[in-house]
Amino acid sequence: MDELILDLPAAAPPAPPGSRLSYSSLSTYETCGLQYKFRYLDKLPSRPSPILSFGNSLHEALRRWYNQPVPVPPPVEEMLAHLDDVWDESQFPNPAANRSYKDHGRQVLTAFHQANAPSFQIPVALEQRFEIDVEGVKVSGVIDRMDRHPDGTYEIIDYKTNRRLPPLSRIEQDLQLSIYYMAAWEVWGIRPDKLTLYFLLPGQPLSGIRTPQDAVAVRERILRVAEQIRGGNFAPRDNPLCNWCDFQPRCPLWSHQYGPPGDADAGIQPLVDEWIGRKKRMLQDWRRLEEIAPAIHEHCEQNDLQRLFGKGGSVTRFSRAGDTFDPAAVRDALTPDLLDRVLRIDDAAVGDLLAGDLPDEVRARIEQARVERAVWALRLREDRKR
Repeated sequence: MDELILDLPAAAPPAPPGSRLSYSSLSTYETCGLQYKFRYLDKLPSRPSPILSFGNSLHEALRRWYNQPVPVPPPVEEMLAHLDDVWDESQFPNPAANRSYKDHGRQVLTAFHQANAPSFQIPVALEQRFEIDVEGVKVSGVIDRMDRHPDGTYEIIDYKTNRRLPPLSRIEQDLQLSIYYMAAWEVWGIRPDKLTLYFLLPGQPLSGIRTPQDAVAVRERILRVAEQIRGGNFAPRDNPLCNWCDFQPRCPLWSHQYGPPGDADAGIQPLVDEWIGRKKRMLQDWRRLEEIAPAIHEHCEQNDLQRLFGKGGSVTRFSRAGDTFDPAAVRDALTPDLLDRVLRIDDAAVGDLLAGDLPDEVRARIEQARVERAVWALRLREDRKR
């Protein structure tokens, strides 16, 4: 019997690190390079996330509600039925948590229906996947929703399940919206007139705009991250999300927490505990001082007083205003040798110069003047519930 030989295509080689990115992977890398490596390169498993499952369920329920053949808003009961269909009880630690999250989801969707049913229209895109090429880096993503308004303008909407609203300045700088703006132009030839993050829990949309210049800046940002990934730069970065990271036991920043206790710990642990306790009390005292200071200032203003007396001492009110010098006038007044004695280089100002347009020769000389230094300090990280 003749041997049957199948001419199967060779398996595609794995993509080089940094050649395929998304908003999530870009954001993860910028937050912590080591977390990016653990999640996207080493593909270490993460624990079930009730918050992530909750958000995914709301997203899918809204997608189904908007996915209609005619521009008539389905009743709220249909939206809640979609939530029931997609809800995954296995992602919650116990029945009480499952019930609490689901009840909250029903409340959020009911409020969304009440606010949005009167203006219901069929979106031009729902859960639209895209992939664009940024100088060899494939950037992919999914746009929750894109609307075309009666005046012909386009709006991209992305749902968020954050409990608190961020400042509007953060919307103007949001990386995800910037990527969506760039994708809408490169894939469909559309420049969205409005980009919105719809925060479902408070029921509040926040909107911003982007320009073609913003798209250029995002491309540069993507290429910079891809280059760092290709260079193997996966240093851990202490950040506000560390308390919720799945990879703490593998992170060198948490080695003292998860490593075996050493003989030296017996002597240092009481000092660490004391430092944390004193730092917390100091922060509490400072916050309270900031709270009560305005009342003291107001009383002094109303009664023309500069000092108030209390138990064990007094509080003196004083002004910190003082003279300053006009830099241009000082330069004109001083000879070069005297000017050197008062010249101070501001690192932040030099960094701003490097970020702008400079002649290549000047830029090279400034870069040669860069001096690396480390100044060590202690910082408190309070325990948070995970």
